[in-house]
Amino acid sequence: MYYEALLRLQKEYEKCSIGATINYEIAKYIAANATSENKILNNAAPDRNSIKEALTICDETIKKYPETEGAKNCAALRETFFHKNISITTEEAVVPKTPFKALLNYRNISTVYFKLVPLPYAKKEDILEIKNKETQDDVLKRINAIKPVKSWSITTPVATDFLEHSTEIKVDGIKQGCYVLLASTDKLFTLANGSNAVAMNTIFVSQISYTTRNNNNKEEFELYVLDRDNGHPLQNAMVKFYRNTYDYDKRKYVRTDIGTATADANGLVTKKVNKSTANKYYYNENFLFEIFYKDDFLPSEQSFYKYFYAREENLNKQKNIQLFTDRSIYRP
Repeated sequence: MYYEALLRLQKEYEKCSIGATINYEIAKYIAANATSENKILNNAAPDRNSIKEALTICDETIKKYPETEGAKNCAALRETFFHKNISITTEEAVVPKTPFKALLNYRNISTVYFKLVPLPYAKKEDILEIKNKETQDDVLKRINAIKPVKSWSITTPVATDFLEHSTEIKVDGIKQGCYVLLASTDKLFTLANGSNAVAMNTIFVSQISYTTRNNNNKEEFELYVLDRDNGHPLQNAMVKFYRNTYDYDKRKYVRTDIGTATADANGLVTKKVNKSTANKYYYNENFLFEIFYKDDFLPSEQSFYKYFYAREENLNKQKNIQLFTDRSIYRP
């Protein structure tokens, strides 16, 4: 109904400067409803000609109503149609020396450049964190200062519909460690001229994997350390537990180690929640962990929350007597 109303107004105010604003609203509506997100909600495929239609309306409005507010808005909207967008997604961890897949989303891009850069885990946050008065370009400068282990490029299928597209790409296997995968429209991987797009994704390459089990009726947090490739338990793997607490004086998070544990023959590691003296019935704790096995390493990267509610059960036995007055009916 909204779109039909705009079309009626377009005819009514065609010879008036307000017509430029109406045309802008029509073009904006068409462009918004051409995106994949809106089409998915309606179980419909994206209309590959919709953005082109909106672009035509913008061009005609700029020509027919120069210097009007509607024409200026159309010019700004027109620029967004040509913006380059890119994103890259992988699994959090992959098997060493084994090729893996990455999901590439792109828009208005014909060639994508990639590189895999090793990150020293101890310096990972310092390299990737945007510090005070910094921009994303400062982070890219720090990453670009590190020599990549792999660099390559691909040519994407030709698309002139101004819509977002996606494809899976193959990434060759690499050795154990922490890496950042970069995808860019610029082979220098910079945002300097304002027309480039760069995406990044951190990856851990490790033979280690884990699963967790959190039963709040038990005091222990359970963690199984497993081989990422075959699922076999990694006996004697060492797990270091720690928590990050914000230090207001230093204005950053400070790590506090809270214990270690070793995996048994089944790969099982247990950690008891730290008991609080303030409440003897309810305990809770947030923590992270790092897993070490031979020369391999894998951090949890996300915090885990464990709580335990101590229930006191009444173990007193109760005696009951049952008296039957119709005993004869039970006789053989």
